Amino acid sequence: MTLTEPQVWVLIGAFVAAVGTMITVTLTSFHRSLYAVADGIRAEIRGLRAEMNVRFDAVNAEMNVRFDAVNANMEHLDRDVSALAKRVLGD
Repeated sequence: MTLTEPQVWVLIGAFVAAVGTMITVTLTSFHRSLYAVADGIRAEIRGLRAEMNVRFDAVNAEMNVRFDAVNANMEHLDRDVSALAKRVLGD
């Protein structure tokens, strides 16, 4: 059989079409898989971001409570120091 016979060219064309189809299917499958993984990662990041925001809000609330308590104690301390200063130094 030589390359001048039509059957050979039909076989070559069929092989090229089959390889092209396999490459197309493989790339399409890879593309879809890659985007599915990327969507999963985006969802995980959104969930992590939401969880971090909740935790940071909880820490901020706790720190506000503690700073309010410290500020209340500082007002008493300021009052006590002023009273001691008046007693020791006079008016």
